[in-house]
Amino acid sequence: MEGTVDGYRSRKDKKTKGSAIKSKNKDEDEDLLYDKDGILVFKGYSKDKCIKLSSGYSFCIGSETEGRNMYSNYRKKSGGATPYFVFNTNLDKDDRYHVVVIYTFHDKLNVYSLTDAENDHNNEQAFNSFNELMNFFVEEDQFGNVPWDFKPTFLKNILVAEELDIYEMIDKDKLSVQGNTVTYDGNINLAGLDLTEMPDFTTLDE
Repeated sequence: MEGTVDGYRSRKDKKTKGSAIKSKNKDEDEDLLYDKDGILVFKGYSKDKCIKLSSGYSFCIGSETEGRNMYSNYRKKSGGATPYFVFNTNLDKDDRYHVVVIYTFHDKLNVYSLTDAENDHNNEQAFNSFNELMNFFVEEDQFGNVPWDFKPTFLKNILVAEELDIYEMIDKDKLSVQGNTVTYDGNINLAGLDLTEMPDFTTLDE
């Protein structure tokens, strides 16, 4: 994310290690979940946020091309996948692990997947426990490289699996809004959503 991570790298090169990002955009500071020892963690809580965080990378959840961004698809059809962008500014930018995207899944607790900075599908990783995920960072990968040399155990309290909200449950192709009348060709399970009023489907984003 050019406006934050690259800016942080620039300050780091000037020997200002350990300081928190002072973003020109206050919202970006609030989106930073972790900033210590050169590790930054951002939550990709929306398609727009993933596009910003993916600037300079080829992550499919960061594509700006209409119809090619996979964020909504991963959320709806991949068990409520929630992406976390984890930047290690201690590594060179040509290191495939200087940024990894880690996914949590609402329908599969304690299951994770990981994509490297090159978005190399042949190097995508899946883990059935948090310990497996941690071991990945300190063991040799298929290329004979050790990703980080330490276990980022602090991620345990950061990588939260987010439930789908009402708007993410809706298939726009099945929705028809005419004036004050909303018609949906399908079923929506609203149990557990704690709704106090009906959502405004006229503002539904993809």
